[in-house]
Amino acid sequence: MRRLSYFLVAVLLVTSAPATWAAAKAGAKCTTKDSIVKSGKQILVCKKSGKTLKWSVQKSGGEQKPSTPGTGNSQLSALEEYAKKVVAQRIPGVPQLKTSLQSPEDRAVIQMTENAQYAFSVYESIFPLGYTPQWIVGEKESWVKEKLTANNCASIASWLSPNQGGGGCQLAVVWRAPEVRNDLIMQNTMLVQGGHEIFHLYQNQKWGQYWDRVPDWVREGSANLGMSIILANFDGGKLFANYSTARNVEMNPKDKATCEASLKKWESNNTAEGFGNNKGCEYGLGLLMNEFLITKGFTLKDTLDMIGLIGSGTDFPTAFEKTYGMSLATYFRELRAYLKTSNYGW
Repeated sequence: MRRLSYFLVAVLLVTSAPATWAAAKAGAKCTTKDSIVKSGKQILVCKKSGKTLKWSVQKSGGEQKPSTPGTGNSQLSALEEYAKKVVAQRIPGVPQLKTSLQSPEDRAVIQMTENAQYAFSVYESIFPLGYTPQWIVGEKESWVKEKLTANNCASIASWLSPNQGGGGCQLAVVWRAPEVRNDLIMQNTMLVQGGHEIFHLYQNQKWGQYWDRVPDWVREGSANLGMSIILANFDGGKLFANYSTARNVEMNPKDKATCEASLKKWESNNTAEGFGNNKGCEYGLGLLMNEFLITKGFTLKDTLDMIGLIGSGTDFPTAFEKTYGMSLATYFRELRAYLKTSNYGW
């Protein structure tokens, strides 16, 4: 059984995307309906045009609203309102992250760092972390792994790959490798690492030695929920007008054809399934699964409180029911009805 040190939890945000998206431009063909990328000063949305899918320019101010998979109008409204509520409570005066940046003048690195700092200010209003994280971003393998080793995080250094991130040891790290891949999808993936990886540090504080009792869909899906909230707001909406557009940066599988097996596994086995064993569904479908809890009136704080119960030795089904007032059987039954409102084939 693959295990990580109880004092180190490292996670990945892996986004898969067709290589043909590298040159996304208005009028060009695209492959995933309602996906969104940033191209220069334009936001492009993958929309149906006749019998094909093509990139179209999103109107300024978010006036063009693409259909949003997984939610009806009232559910989408609940997600938007929750995102606004969370960021309204942020603490702007939190300490500056302890940064180690290989290319501090690079605009992409500056944006990534702003995103991570904003995430810290938002998450601190939910649950105080108790320390100021270190934020490491580098382009060269030797530089990144040297920094990790110097911070007693050799375990992350042993597996971290190009254009991936990790969280643990009171730090979040991103190995940004534009020479390996630097298309629009990967640029967005790198941008959102702060919101995702830093949320894992808050999870880590809560679950202690029992990280392996937290299912993948909770661990990664809730980090992606936080990530989407941060992405929609860290720059005042310049990149993405709102939560509903920002959430579409997450391109991991959400469809029934790919994720039915993982969902059945989570239904029948309430323990964690291990890293990398769910085809990325823990990120994509996991986002929808955590959004569903938000539409029912729950919060990211509830998620962290549940993880805190697990950290005190409570098993996951009991912690879930104590937190959300329903059994996992009820949750999955209602979740499947919720997923049928999406356009992912459920």
